[in-house]
Formats: sequence, structure tokens, C-alpha cells
Amino acid sequence: MPASTATTGFSTRFGRKTGTGNTYAYFAEVSNINGIGMTREAIDASHLESPDGYNEFIAGMKTGKPVTITLNFVPAATSDVTDAFATGSGEFRILFPGGTVAFDFAGIVTEFALGDISNDKLTASLVMQPSGKPTLGLVAGG
Repeated sequence: MPASTATTGFSTRFGRKTGTGNTYAYFAEVSNINGIGMTREAIDASHLESPDGYNEFIAGMKTGKPVTITLNFVPAATSDVTDAFATGSGEFRILFPGGTVAFDFAGIVTEFALGDISNDKLTASLVMQPSGKPTLGLVAGG
């Protein structure tokens, strides 16, 4: 049996496109990225004569799942996360370790939240809802 080629998420980066071309500004101190994926509607096509009394479904529209990033929050008058929320939309990239494969999507920023303020590190989260077709593939440069 061949050795595993699995890897960790260490060195994955999250960025927002700046201007034209393939340039992204990467957020500092991202500690978690969650929710990457796609879903598809299942449209009920059942009728009174569906075989054996089972529901039938047809494939519907596809949707990118909301992506949540969590990061260490450094209080400042402006930051990447507050600026992204204020702007409201953008083109985003999750650049995987090695810098050659990315998950790219256009989306709207639907939520900005500070984590619990306690005797632990300060955190913040940002939620983006993809709009349109996200892509997972090779990139020209990171």
C-alpha cells in the first residue's frame, strides 16, 4: 500500500482580490476556515403514481456554502475584516498549502462578529456567502 500524501491545513491563506489580475491581499493571523463546499437543491418531483410510493427528486440549482474565517483579532480603527464587511462584497481566495491550488469565489460578506472577550486571545469571524459559481483549481500564482 502506498504512503499517504495527506497534509494539514497549516499555511493555508485567505485573501480578498485587489484590483485586476491575480493579486490578493491575504488576511493576517487566520486560525480557521470553515464551510468550504457546494450544495444542490433537491426538487420534489413526486406525483400520485410515483413508483412504490417513494418520493422522486430532480436536481435543482447549486449554491456555494457560506465560508467562515476565524482570526486573531488585533483591535485597530481599521482592519481587513472590518473593511471587508464595510465593502460588502468582493472576490475571495482560499489558497491551500503549497500555493498552487485555490478555492476562488465572488461573494457577499454577511457577518462580522467578535468572539468572546475574556482572559483568552481576542478573535473575530467573517462569513461570506458565495454568489455564482465557485472554482477549485490550479492558480497562476499566490
